[in-house]
Amino acid sequence: MKISDLATKNVGQPVGGLAALVATFPVFLLGCATHFLPTFVAKKITDHLNGDFHWVPTYKFTAGVVTYPLFLGLQIWGVSELAGGNGWLTWAYVLSIVPTGLVAEWWLKKWQHWQERRRASVLSRKQKARWDELTDLRREILETCP
Repeated sequence: MKISDLATKNVGQPVGGLAALVATFPVFLLGCATHFLPTFVAKKITDHLNGDFHWVPTYKFTAGVVTYPLFLGLQIWGVSELAGGNGWLTWAYVLSIVPTGLVAEWWLKKWQHWQERRRASVLSRKQKARWDELTDLRREILETCP
């Protein structure tokens, strides 16, 4: 079902938040484009080296320390070449790297939350018997837990 307890609890409230997602979608795309390659390569390196799950954080950290500066440096160089040596555009891109990444992360979390609440709302309207079963189970769990 992919519905959390919070979505079950707040099903009567309006879903909302879609306007903020639509308004920030271009920034989300820029953040994803900027951070995709370093993240993807770091993940592939970690997956390749992963022999023992105790070492996964070390591999992730090491791969990130190597791939992020490498790929972001190449991207900054590419932007400066495309800008024709215009320092202002290059610096604007450099200063936008962290905020666009944060917006992309925020956007993904909001999108997942919005989808989950939408699924709960659809379930409560279209499959009333299953929804009642789910809410009864939730109520029983809450009554047995102190």
